[in-house]
Amino acid sequence: MPEFEMPRESSRASVRAARAARSPIDDGSEAPRGRARLIAGIVASVALLLGAGASAMVQRAAADARAADSDAVARLAAQYLDAIEDGRAADATALVPVEGDEALLVDAVLGAAVRISDAVVRRVDVGGDGATVQVAYRAWNGPVRRAIDAQRTPEGWRLTTSLAEPVALEAEPVFGVGPSIAGLPLAVRGASLLYPGLYLTDAARAAVWTLSPARVAVDGDPSTVTNPVAMQLAGASSPLPAMVDLAALHLAACRDAGACVPAPRGLDARLGETTWSSLGLAGDGGVAGRIGSAAERAGEQVEVVVDVLATATGRGAVAWSCAGPVPLDDAGTAPFGPCGGAPP
Repeated sequence: MPEFEMPRESSRASVRAARAARSPIDDGSEAPRGRARLIAGIVASVALLLGAGASAMVQRAAADARAADSDAVARLAAQYLDAIEDGRAADATALVPVEGDEALLVDAVLGAAVRISDAVVRRVDVGGDGATVQVAYRAWNGPVRRAIDAQRTPEGWRLTTSLAEPVALEAEPVFGVGPSIAGLPLAVRGASLLYPGLYLTDAARAAVWTLSPARVAVDGDPSTVTNPVAMQLAGASSPLPAMVDLAALHLAACRDAGACVPAPRGLDARLGETTWSSLGLAGDGGVAGRIGSAAERAGEQVEVVVDVLATATGRGAVAWSCAGPVPLDDAGTAPFGPCGGAPP
């Protein structure tokens, strides 16, 4: 009986089974595909790292730009505060534009004031093309904090909030003379701008009157009230006592010599209690006083008036003229002429 060669057949079947069990797509390229996936992962990781680095660089660049903007605005604000603190009004106005009457925003006026001190820039907030600066300083009335705006322009940053405040007159100038600071008059109509400071107006002469200096207080904060400027007449400067004395002399001269022009017919002028009844501005800077006194005409008590005009002639000299005496009902009808009697 022939021998059964089982081992050889079994060997071929095993080979076929092994081939059949192999995956149809398994062509022996497993190692190259693994390397490709590894490279792809590395590329993705590098891309992520590069993206994160670029984002960080963008953020850093933005932070650096904001810091540069903040520094630029802070420097401008410090320069502005220093100019006001030093009395350099022209430099302050060049840094920050103003709207209004800037005739008093000059070095001579600001330099004569009690100015701000201890000025500092506390914080700068930048947002896009705008910025807000928080500043602080000590004014005449104590600490002040303000917010100053700034705007980016093609030429660079520029402050847009001025610390100058408008100052108005309380009333019309006294006897034609308005207040002035360092020789420069405040605006009669509207208001004059002034930087923060405590100012004094100039002493002035209005005909025969002396005007006392007035205090002008500006703190640079629009939320506080800036009181209007009021000129005051110096108490010792009034020409009224001289007017009353001169009216009495004029009445006496009229009574004694009939020298007054015109002399009321039948008037027996006698000096009673002489008082003034009105005082006001006459033309050309003169001050006129109407002085009343008791008189007698045909046995009847009447009140007469003498108008006395004082006009400043320069260098402190005063020219005097008189009109009357006339009955009160005829006041204002007599022309002015030389005063009777010796001048006071």
